[in-house]
Amino acid sequence: MLPPRFTPTEPALTHERTSWAKTMVAHINDRPRYGSPAWARLADTDPRKLAAAIVAAECWATARDDLPARLAAELDAHRAADQTAWEHWRSDHAGEHAAMARRMVRSLLDPSMRELGRRLSMTEAQRVAEARRPRPGDYQPHPTADAAQNAAQEGQAA
Repeated sequence: MLPPRFTPTEPALTHERTSWAKTMVAHINDRPRYGSPAWARLADTDPRKLAAAIVAAECWATARDDLPARLAAELDAHRAADQTAWEHWRSDHAGEHAAMARRMVRSLLDPSMRELGRRLSMTEAQRVAEARRPRPGDYQPHPTADAAQNAAQEGQAA
């Protein structure tokens, strides 16, 4: 079962209710708190027991009367606090984020990234030709030493 929806009361009814409650409890002093052990010990016919119940009901009703305004004010206060906290955090960390953005831009413009972009734009034939091209550090045979070695191997094979 769903709880009943809040329906605001008319100001005239609210005034009538509060006036009645004040009239009922104004002449009763020393009333215990509703639901307390002292309240439970009172006889059901004791006017203090009824007065405590009326005060409790009026507290509940009064809280309900201004519930939308109280909730709106509370939510606005939380939103303002969150916005302030966000602005402080953002201002405290703005330098870190700017530095990270600069590092990311630099890494995208890094020569290795440009080289990768160049290679990805090459055709298959261009990549094969690039792979066959000698690079620094590759073994480069000496033409005279290789010719003598090849001649010696041919002579042994014959």
